[in-house]
Amino acid sequence: MIEQELENVLCHDRPVATLLTQVIVDGRDPAFAKPTKFVGPVYEKEEAETRAKAAGWAIAADGSEVRRVVARPSR
Repeated sequence: MIEQELENVLCHDRPVATLLTQVIVDGRDPAFAKPTKFVGPVYEKEEAETRAKAAGWAIAADGSEVRRVVARPSR
């Protein structure tokens, strides 16, 4: 899907390729205990809390709004 959209934006002017990678992290990394990396859109507090409860997310204030946060492991 990403390739298709990128090709569309480039007007099929050049070839596009996708490279998939994986990273293995230590599940015991302390970063998992206190997620700090903001991801995704901003929400008003009530909606963020509802989504977090339903999906098991961690959330944190990002200015006057709230966003999902994930771990940022060092390894």
